[in-house]
Amino acid sequence: MKLRSTLAGKQAEIKKGKGEIVSSNENKPVPSQEDSLSAYGYKQEFKRVLKLRHLIAYGLAYVTPTAPFPMLGIVAIVCLGHMSTAYLIAFVALFFTATSYAKMAYRHPVAGSAYSYSRQALHPHAGFIVGWALFLSYLLVPLLSVIAARDLCLQIFPNVPPWLWIIGFVVFMTVVNILGIKVTAGANSVMTVAMIVGAALFVILAVISLKNGVGEGILFSTKPFYNPETFSSSIILAGTAIAIFSYIGFDGISTLAEEVENPRVNIGRATILVALFCAVINITIAYLAQMVWPDYSALPQDVGAILLIATRIGGAFFSYFVFFVMIVAGVSCALAGQTSAARLMYGMGRDGMLPRKFFSFVSKKHQIPAFNLLLIAVVSVALAFVLNFQTAAEVLNYGAFIGFFAVNLCVIFEYLIRNRPEKIGIVELLRYLLMPLLGMLVIGRIFLSLNPDVLTWVSLWMLFGLTYYGILTRGFRKTIEMKLEE
Repeated sequence: MKLRSTLAGKQAEIKKGKGEIVSSNENKPVPSQEDSLSAYGYKQEFKRVLKLRHLIAYGLAYVTPTAPFPMLGIVAIVCLGHMSTAYLIAFVALFFTATSYAKMAYRHPVAGSAYSYSRQALHPHAGFIVGWALFLSYLLVPLLSVIAARDLCLQIFPNVPPWLWIIGFVVFMTVVNILGIKVTAGANSVMTVAMIVGAALFVILAVISLKNGVGEGILFSTKPFYNPETFSSSIILAGTAIAIFSYIGFDGISTLAEEVENPRVNIGRATILVALFCAVINITIAYLAQMVWPDYSALPQDVGAILLIATRIGGAFFSYFVFFVMIVAGVSCALAGQTSAARLMYGMGRDGMLPRKFFSFVSKKHQIPAFNLLLIAVVSVALAFVLNFQTAAEVLNYGAFIGFFAVNLCVIFEYLIRNRPEKIGIVELLRYLLMPLLGMLVIGRIFLSLNPDVLTWVSLWMLFGLTYYGILTRGFRKTIEMKLEE
């Protein structure tokens, strides 16, 4: 049969078990996970094989417990040694955003992340703008992992051609992802354990080194958070704008909404738990790194800074171990990043925002968006020869921030405007207005501290997308009608 719906995505009336209509209240009955997709005019094309533990492992693999490692030299120099403060502010911004992702995932358990939420809660045009920004961001996540892994390998094996590392990493991540989501989830779980071990050893050795007089020679100090000699709010925010990259990935959990059991609950829980865990490890690692290497100006402003710090606290052997763990982290993040990017493209292709035949294609054998995975592989190989790590990270942050801002705005529209409850009390105002507003304010302030030189390239990307969409919608005068054949 043929199902039609506009991009306004008005949810059909789904009856509980075949009985009650869905309420705007989060605590009221909701449709089954199969029916929830048909309410949007979609059909179930992916296998629901993931559980909460798989989502958490996936989120940690995407963000990686060792996420601060390649950023230490860059963030330390930009924020003049206030790494812990930068990571703390970044977490505050993203905690409110994580709760907004949970609320929107409960209401709209479909693939597409912030793109789908914006399309449903705001407007189809807003959905495209957010989706196009995220398109850029998600494309760059696997690329960044490949660049970081290549740069690290060149420091240990300088005689091996750079292109060999690039192609090797890209081929590996693509083959694993093409084998299917269950294989990817299993690989991510194994690699996540290795990364947790690496992060834990770093913390233990750093504490032992400080007790033995290395660096500051003490365990507790306020200097990594506040040093009056170098403190500046503008400098801190500039560092935060880069440090926030170490958290990016928790939002990617929402792209698996159509492959997880009980998505309305599990997506939100996994998103918040991953954000909390990453905050603890990011702030702890940044603090200890600053304490054992107080002279941040002596660090290289690239991914190699962590190897110097590792050598100081654990000798050459630990430095090589950190190198190994970072390669694992790079591969893990690349796998998860490629997975999320492919699902975002699938969501946009399924809705006709991108050419359907290519972007909404799903392999019948492995039930994965195979063409999207291959496209990401090609882009990663090509751009790895053009961009360096810091530039790519700054470009990625622009797209991510647009998505974060939009999801917070979606909560306000979804819960207080489009589906306004009969009674609005203090609890509702706190959950659906104050918390997302705080998320928007902090995200907006950090956004203004992003590198303005990079904004030119991001603006060109957005202009290209808006031009394409303007032609597609005849000057934004119509919305795209989604057609689904069964």
